[in-house]
Amino acid sequence: MNKRIRIALIVFIPIILIGSCCAFFFRPVNLSFAEKITLIHHDKNIHLEIKNGADFVELISLCKGIAHPEGYACAFGVVELIFEGNGKKLHIYPAGDSCNTMRLGDGDIYYNIKNREKLEIIFAKYDITVPWV
Repeated sequence: MNKRIRIALIVFIPIILIGSCCAFFFRPVNLSFAEKITLIHHDKNIHLEIKNGADFVELISLCKGIAHPEGYACAFGVVELIFEGNGKKLHIYPAGDSCNTMRLGDGDIYYNIKNREKLEIIFAKYDITVPWV
C-alpha cells in the first residue's frame, strides 16, 4: 500500500505544481463583464464610449487572451481601452508601434493582440492611426 501512495505522490505532486505555476503566471483575460468600452487617445484628447454595435463586440473579441508576465520593449500608454461593467474595470494599453502586444493595467502583464489589422481598422474609425506613439 505504501508503494502505491508513493507512486501516486510522485506522479500527482509535479502535475499539481506545474498547474499551479501556469495558473499563477498565465492568466486568461476575461472581458465578458463589459457593458461599455472607453477608448482614449491621451495625446489627441480623444475620449469616447462604445456601448454596443459591431465595434463593441469586435473589441471584446480582439482584447481577450492569455496574459503572461513577460516584458516587452514596446510603446504603451498613449491609447487606452477601459472595459467596465458589473462593478469591474480593466485597463488595456495596445502597443502604439508595430508590436503585436497589449499591456494589462499598469503592471508587467502582457498578451498578444489577436488581429492587429482589425484593431487598427476599428481605431481608424475614431481618428486613431498607427503609429500612435
